[in-house]
Amino acid sequence: MLRKFFKWLTRKKQLYYWLAVAIFLLSAYLRFAHLNWDKGLALHPDERNIAAAVARLDWPQKTDPEFYAYNGFPLFLTDISSQVISYLSNDLSWQTDYGKINLITRSYSAIFSLIAVFFVYLIAKKLFSKKTAILITFLAASTVTFIQHAHFGVTESLLLLEMLILSYLSIQLIETKNKKLILLMAILSGFSLGTKTTAMSFIFIPALSIILTYRWHLKTLLKLIIYGLLSFLFFYLVSPNTFNYLPEFLSTMKYEQAVVSGQQSVFYTMQFIDTIPYLFQIKTLLWLTSPVVLLAAGWGLFIFLKNIKKYQTLWPLIFFSFIYFLYVGSWFAKFNRYLILVVPSIIFLTGIALDQCQKKRFGKIVAVMLLLFNALWAGAFFKIYQNEHVRITASAWIESNLAEDSLILHEERDERLPIITNDKTFQYSLLELYQADSLEKVEHLAKQLAEGDYLIIASQRLFRTIPRSQEHPYTSHYYQLLFAEQVGYQKIREFHAYPNLLGITIKDDGAEETFRVFDHPSIYIFQNTKQFQEEELMELISDLD
Repeated sequence: MLRKFFKWLTRKKQLYYWLAVAIFLLSAYLRFAHLNWDKGLALHPDERNIAAAVARLDWPQKTDPEFYAYNGFPLFLTDISSQVISYLSNDLSWQTDYGKINLITRSYSAIFSLIAVFFVYLIAKKLFSKKTAILITFLAASTVTFIQHAHFGVTESLLLLEMLILSYLSIQLIETKNKKLILLMAILSGFSLGTKTTAMSFIFIPALSIILTYRWHLKTLLKLIIYGLLSFLFFYLVSPNTFNYLPEFLSTMKYEQAVVSGQQSVFYTMQFIDTIPYLFQIKTLLWLTSPVVLLAAGWGLFIFLKNIKKYQTLWPLIFFSFIYFLYVGSWFAKFNRYLILVVPSIIFLTGIALDQCQKKRFGKIVAVMLLLFNALWAGAFFKIYQNEHVRITASAWIESNLAEDSLILHEERDERLPIITNDKTFQYSLLELYQADSLEKVEHLAKQLAEGDYLIIASQRLFRTIPRSQEHPYTSHYYQLLFAEQVGYQKIREFHAYPNLLGITIKDDGAEETFRVFDHPSIYIFQNTKQFQEEELMELISDLD
């Protein structure tokens, strides 16, 4: 009996089935494990904005989140969920506590990311052999940016899922010509628009699939119009606040557009000064996927262009990704979250390369190397969440080693450490370093440095980006002197949480700031050991020669 069962289990068909199950279980673990990585301290600013908006809601009585960077669907989904959990647990803090609200949004991100892997599998089954479908499903399960955003309570995982479902429905439409699929795509497009206005770009996927299915006819134009009207209707149904507070929404969108285009100067886009469009994004994609996957996808793109008719059902997704990358790649702001929507195309192009590899003698070697490298890459980054958050570790050290009532200098627009204090109290002085340089600013900085006992830099956010600005020559010089220990402060401790596996550390200091600053920043602690006077410090910092 056992022999028959084992024989059945090891048949090729059953083997693929169990491999798929194993990959989904692995995918679930990589997404759901350690969701509370910051122990409820809400260390991600975008999550704090969402949590604050949800805390202001009380559906159906209060429906204005007073926050319009995102549309209503994810906010109301979280608000209703928090009410249900509060009712079941008899704990109202689920509706007000940022850490608990973040846990809800992160859980949804993990769920959406896991379902997204399932749709990668469904699409891959239609495009490739079973073996290749399994391989690229594993790639999707172990893609770094998917795992990272599953641990953030933001909208990227939901947008990713919505785009993949649209892509799957577009393939179905091209293959079956079933008109009911247009209705499903319209409903999903409405939910996508209700998530974030970024989803306006998704229109390329259903529009192109409708054109490819029905060709250029008047009836095709009519189908496109019906699709557009239905999408708009469902957008209104899932996000009525966008229309109820239209002036506020439009004002927010105008501001956000000014920020991403560089017309509006803000501290968190200073890192993009003098960066090269497109090349910067390609460098970022190396971190979000892996160098090997990106290389394989480049080969897959070459094959795709050579055999473009063979992969007709993949056109809508590839065309969307190409147009989307051209558009966001030209922006001044180049946050890594913008690129998550391009990654599925990279995975499917890698699938094309793997499919081609099966016809070569070295195919198995290439596939094994690709999967092994991707697994190690993902494992190194996942280890970040397995360890205690570095700011919590640093806070515990500060609590144990710094004298009570010490004056701690800390930088603006970053977390003030220690974030957890038990028995001790500290004094704090804020270093306002983002404002444009002047002698008055240098004088105030010198005064603070002379008075301070310790200086804590909670991430690389300021000292890696301020030197890019021509408006900050003195501040840039101050950082050079500080790290050379020439302003009287000695570095006594530093904390890092670099991706690490099997004793190999991956230093990602050069990655885009938001890729590392929230979940694995570097922290530096300096002590004022030489007690320079204010006049000495003023002279040192202002002497640029």
